[in-house]
Amino acid sequence: MNSKKRTTIIVFTLLLLAVSVGLTAAMMIPNAQELLTNSLHTLETITDGHAVVTVEAELPDQSLSGTVEVWGKLAVGPNGEPGARLEVLDASEAEFVGVTAVTDGTTFWLYDPHSNSVVTGTFTEMAELMQEKMAEYEGQFPHDGSGIPEGMLPEGMMPEGFDPESFNPEEMDVPETPEEAIAKLLEYFTVERDGSVEMGDNNAYQLRLVPIPEQMPDEVRAAGGYINLWLRTDDQLPLGAEYAEGALGSGRITTSVAEINTNFDNSIFTFAIPEGAEVIQAA
Repeated sequence: MNSKKRTTIIVFTLLLLAVSVGLTAAMMIPNAQELLTNSLHTLETITDGHAVVTVEAELPDQSLSGTVEVWGKLAVGPNGEPGARLEVLDASEAEFVGVTAVTDGTTFWLYDPHSNSVVTGTFTEMAELMQEKMAEYEGQFPHDGSGIPEGMLPEGMMPEGFDPESFNPEEMDVPETPEEAIAKLLEYFTVERDGSVEMGDNNAYQLRLVPIPEQMPDEVRAAGGYINLWLRTDDQLPLGAEYAEGALGSGRITTSVAEINTNFDNSIFTFAIPEGAEVIQAA
C-alpha cells in the first residue's frame, strides 16, 4: 500500500471517528424538554442555597439594575420555619445599596445603613405593618376585583371570560409533577437548546423559549420577544433568564455564584444591630 493511499485511509478514519464522537456526545446531552424537567427535579431537592444575583431591566423610559447576595435554608426556626438573608451589593438607585434583610424563622430585621435604622419584629408583626402601609394607598389604585390595579395589565392580557371575583386558586388544575408542569409549559411555548454559555464559574445550557402566537393574548403576540433560560450543565440548576427583543423592553437575571445543599451554618441568619442604630419595633 503506497503512502498516499495509507494517508487517505488514516484521514478518513479520523474524520469518521470525530463524527461518531460528535454524534454520541449530542445524543448524550438531554433535549430541551428533558433539561427543563431535570431542572424542576433539582429544585425539589434544595434544602439550602447561596447565590449572587444581578437583575437588569431596560424599559422604554427607565433603566434599572441591582446585585444582591442571598442565602436561604429550610427548617431554621423552632417549628421548621425557613431562614433567609439578603444584602444589596449594588443598585442603580444608590439608596438601596447596603440594605439588608434577615430572618431566623421567627424574628425579622430590615436594616437601612443610610438612615442607620433597623425595623424588627416577628413575621406576624411585619405582615401587619405591611398591611398598614398598603392601607395608606387604599383607593389610589382602583382595581377590577382581582387585586390588580386598573391599567397595570394591558387590555387583553386577562384571559377571556376570567371572573376575578369568583376565582378560586384551589380549583386550578395545578401540575403535580415536574413532567406535568413542563408539558403544560409546552402548550404555550416552543423550546429548543441554543448552545451553551459561561455564567460566573459555571457552564450552562442555553434554552430559548418562544411563545406560541395562537396561545397568547393579542398584546403579548404584538409585543413579541422570547425568553432565554440558562441551566447549569452539572445539575440543570437555573442560573438565569432573559426576556429579549420585545417591544415592551428587556429584562435579565443572571447568577454569578450558585451553591446548593452545602449545609452552611445557621449563624448567617442572625443580625447584630449596629451601635447607635435607631431600632423601630414593627408592633
